[in-house]
Amino acid sequence: MLAALGVTPNMVTMGGLVFVLVAGYLASQGWFIAAGLVLLFSGGFDAVDGTLARLTGKSSDAGAFLDSFTDRLAEAGFLGGMAWYYLSQEPPALGGAMLAFGTFVASVMVSYARARSEGLGIECSIGAVARTERVLIMGIGVAIGFPTPTLWAVFALSALTATRRFIHTFREAKKRQS
Repeated sequence: MLAALGVTPNMVTMGGLVFVLVAGYLASQGWFIAAGLVLLFSGGFDAVDGTLARLTGKSSDAGAFLDSFTDRLAEAGFLGGMAWYYLSQEPPALGGAMLAFGTFVASVMVSYARARSEGLGIECSIGAVARTERVLIMGIGVAIGFPTPTLWAVFALSALTATRRFIHTFREAKKRQS
């Protein structure tokens, strides 16, 4: 149906980014129910863009790169909104802002570890939380009113996943040298 309307996979990707940035703004204002729901809605775009590309024969390296690139921007936008919320409290909640930043770093490292590993020719889809799981956990947790515990959960699971991917890739790369 989307293809019949002239909607391209890249349009869907960019639409998803816009919705995540809106969710980040909502989070920055402390409107967590709305932020979580919009974040969950945006996750649907991430599932649809790739499917639309495959169904229409428009899969491309450029589209895959755009998707990965906008996913990182989306994480920065949403978690930046969370950090802004904590910093705008009186007094500023520096611990919450640092937690949001740490969650961003851990999340990016999950994706980077996989991308770098696969760039070396090593399969690396292991770990508890890829982007889809992070969006689901964050969206649900924030929407039901538990932003800080949710950040802790996503931070911990992301750090664990990034560490597992690092160890896996490092071991596999060392095996090649033997």
